[in-house]
Amino acid sequence: MQPTSPLTLHWDEAELNQQAGTEDPINCVEWCIARGILPDLAQCPHDGGRRRLKTRAERQAVQWRCGTCERSVSAFTGSIFSESHLAIGTLITMLLCFARGYSYEQTKVACSRTEKKAISNVALTRWGTILHDMVARCVSKYPKIGGERSVVQIDEALLGRRNYHVGRRLTRTWVLGMVDSAGKIKLEVCATRNSATLHRLMRKYARVGSTIHTDEWRAYRGLEQYGYNHATVNHSRRFVSSGVHTQRIESAWRWIRRTVRDKTFVADDELDQ
Repeated sequence: MQPTSPLTLHWDEAELNQQAGTEDPINCVEWCIARGILPDLAQCPHDGGRRRLKTRAERQAVQWRCGTCERSVSAFTGSIFSESHLAIGTLITMLLCFARGYSYEQTKVACSRTEKKAISNVALTRWGTILHDMVARCVSKYPKIGGERSVVQIDEALLGRRNYHVGRRLTRTWVLGMVDSAGKIKLEVCATRNSATLHRLMRKYARVGSTIHTDEWRAYRGLEQYGYNHATVNHSRRFVSSGVHTQRIESAWRWIRRTVRDKTFVADDELDQ
């Protein structure tokens, strides 16, 4: 089966429920299979028989059951959900909440429609870590981004988090962010923001020939010597008529600030102040 359109961030929980049928486990599993989120295990490998989806009401678990040999296998087999005991609707809702940067409490409320009991902070923390690490692995697949016909927007940001959510003291780190026209992103911790450090990181991750958009921080000067086309944007101006901007990476920072601080769902909004 060829996967169709995936989940979209324009949806809220109500739209997700309408599209994916998150309150009906079997319908939700079928929706996930059609989009490549779950594997299609309809054919039994033991006797070639046809499996059908069945539910186990006590846990809202969904299984593939063969009508010939009567063997069963979880619908989550071979997916990132393979070790989970949560309802499929809850897991899909959690994916949307993670992608949209929801807080613990917002995620609990959103998941309450598909889970019989309140989802715990332990489960949220575990899944936040799993999803965060998946994003990190996807990002690491791109050794370099950009190219001759691509714009790479570059910006640095001071990110921080509160250790164990206790107190007001924050651990802060400078991070260089890059995103190209295809949406591929690179993040790298930089101990300093001087020319030597920033130039080294840009040469490491941005392909020669890329058009680089940055702000007017002086450490970015001189990129042309490495084969880049460099254009800057003056953030003190309200309107930009030249077409040069860093809006894509600035938008990415808003999401990153709400997730990277503790590798899980948002606990508060202190860093947004």
